[in-house]
Amino acid sequence: MVRHQKGHKNSKGETAEWVIVSHKDGHIISSHKTKAEAEKHLTDIRKFKHMGESMKLDEAKQILNEAGFVYIDTEKELERQKKFKARLESYVEDIADIRYAVKNSRAGLTNISTEEMREYVEDETKFIYKMVKKFCKKLENDWDNCIKED
Repeated sequence: MVRHQKGHKNSKGETAEWVIVSHKDGHIISSHKTKAEAEKHLTDIRKFKHMGESMKLDEAKQILNEAGFVYIDTEKELERQKKFKARLESYVEDIADIRYAVKNSRAGLTNISTEEMREYVEDETKFIYKMVKKFCKKLENDWDNCIKED
């Protein structure tokens, strides 16, 4: 049922004094800024309740879309999250490799002449620079691919 509840705020902290209340236990199901919004939402809730399992997925998507909601394919979303997690794990490995290279570069500076040190630092700097550049390119490509997938 729709009820006015003076001073009520929604989860974002905005004033939303028109609420839909459960007839079973009185808890607030949703809150709205206007009575019309609350009544429209209650009508939508009742539509879905009475449609039951006979409703086709495409019909449900269309009704949700018309009501301003976006349908999310949970299987695709889970797959996208798995890919994202794998990318993050590979980034962690790349960063660990770079840190290892930097640490070992420092270790190689012991007991060598100034000229050898200059060459060594130059070579190591080039090597680490290439690693970082490769990592940045990987991030850039992943970003571009993410945009294309979405």
